[in-house]
Amino acid sequence: MKKTITAITLIVIAVLTLPFPHKIKQTYPAIEYRIGYPDYIDRELTITVKGVYKDYLIKKDTFEGIVSVDKYDFTQDTLMSKVTIFDGKGNLSYFNMETLGFIIPEKDFSKFFIGVSEPIAEPGQSWSGGDGLVIAAPASTREEAIEITKELAKKSQWLSQSDWVE
Repeated sequence: MKKTITAITLIVIAVLTLPFPHKIKQTYPAIEYRIGYPDYIDRELTITVKGVYKDYLIKKDTFEGIVSVDKYDFTQDTLMSKVTIFDGKGNLSYFNMETLGFIIPEKDFSKFFIGVSEPIAEPGQSWSGGDGLVIAAPASTREEAIEITKELAKKSQWLSQSDWVE
């Protein structure tokens, strides 16, 4: 009986602390747009994601790998710091000491958006919900990109309490 209780306890601890990994190796069409500026010339981009998303039950989720955006050379084939997903979002920081911004992904990376910090690859970066740059994937139109952004913003308490998406 004591062995059964010990075994069950160990199994419960393992389930609660071990990750559920999702391997990701995917290329996505994406749209970059500026919030609040419908006349902004939307850019079609390609984003490549390679890595492992680790989904934990009681710890913060993490992503280890590469997120490359074809428009931004500093993201190409450059390793990133481990991305810790907290409040639905994580920061995209690269080992070349540059930062793209924050990302809010689905756990399987079936869709995600990036809030691009500006000025890009410069010190003193920030992102504004009033006129910030957003990259959403997979998307081929501004409307699709906005729909993805609105849906995923609900995952973050910080973003879900504002009405910044237009």
